[in-house]
Amino acid sequence: MVTYCAKCARYATKRCKGCTLSSANYCGRDCQEHDWPEHKFECNAKCGQLDEADRLVRAVHRHHIPDDIDTLEEYGFVLAARIGNLHELFDFWVDFIVTLEIPAKSLRQWRRNRVLCQVIELGYAKTGLAGRSQPFKWYQRHRWIVEPSLGIPRRDVEQKQQAAIARFCRWTGLPDPDHPDIDAIKRTWPVSQKLCFDLCEHIFRHIGFLPPTDIWTQFGFCVCRNDHEVRTLEDVYRRLCQLHTFDEIWLTYEESALGSLVEPLLSSCGWHKREELLDVLQIPSYLGRSMAIWQLKGVIAIDSDTYLVHESHLPLSKLYGFCNAESIGDIRELKRLYRRLLWDANIRPLRLHEIAVKGELYRFAKSILGFGKREKEIFGWLLGEIVEESVE
Repeated sequence: MVTYCAKCARYATKRCKGCTLSSANYCGRDCQEHDWPEHKFECNAKCGQLDEADRLVRAVHRHHIPDDIDTLEEYGFVLAARIGNLHELFDFWVDFIVTLEIPAKSLRQWRRNRVLCQVIELGYAKTGLAGRSQPFKWYQRHRWIVEPSLGIPRRDVEQKQQAAIARFCRWTGLPDPDHPDIDAIKRTWPVSQKLCFDLCEHIFRHIGFLPPTDIWTQFGFCVCRNDHEVRTLEDVYRRLCQLHTFDEIWLTYEESALGSLVEPLLSSCGWHKREELLDVLQIPSYLGRSMAIWQLKGVIAIDSDTYLVHESHLPLSKLYGFCNAESIGDIRELKRLYRRLLWDANIRPLRLHEIAVKGELYRFAKSILGFGKREKEIFGWLLGEIVEESVE
């Protein structure tokens, strides 16, 4: 029986031991190790033993900031956001984990033994990168973010946070977002005004945009492939806030015309995914012709599978086969399939959506990834295709 590597187009000669996923096949050790930071969350032999260190390493290999609050708190992102250095911290973790080839097991042990900072500095010194790495130079000025026991400069942190809140309040003409009256005020607003308020608060206060929240989807962060693109899109919205008032932004959004304000800023900010971003912005999500693909990106980015079980009636579930799933294992098979298509094979999301609308997902995925017999049976059923038995 012919099987194919989950990470490349070569024939597979190895398989993840004890794993039930149909595509846990590899051409060799290099591809298996490259896939491990992601696959360990799907592997039935390992998925119950994972923690924040594993999630941080996975996020680094995905080139996206972690999407769960425990990891954000444990590895300094919450503190970094309070001083506007969220992306700088992520750049450091990428530099440290990738350049020095740090596995989650070591990261976990150093953190538990309270020697992580010492190991970081020793590692950069031994590799000769201490004087050349910009992320490490940032770390040297902000060790307390990685290890708060070193002493948080609370006055400086609070001043920067209060300054960001004050700028936001002056710009909106509204009370502090933490003011007890703000919720009562927001209850009188239309949905479009609430969403724009949340978007602008995230921009002013340097709060991360995480999937699969409404503002992540409806304001185009769902089209970003990595943290660099997220940062660029934040710059677009930051510039938008400089040029327009809050009322101008939310009223334009309510009229489904936010793209008309955003489009002139894209080139100057270095944004290249014009078609995809404007596709998201042109119509609110409940009317959007292709919003299901962006929702798909959100649900495959998070660990929870129960959402897809309980929401099997949604267009997302019907269009991408989750409505046919009879177990969590089936959902994991589909999520892994779409990750491979969108991330490993670099298929454009809008193209994948067009193929799904035509009902050709099975044939397309098979042509791109190459299916073994077991994958043909599983995805032929989940994606609504009848697969004839054949001899490999």
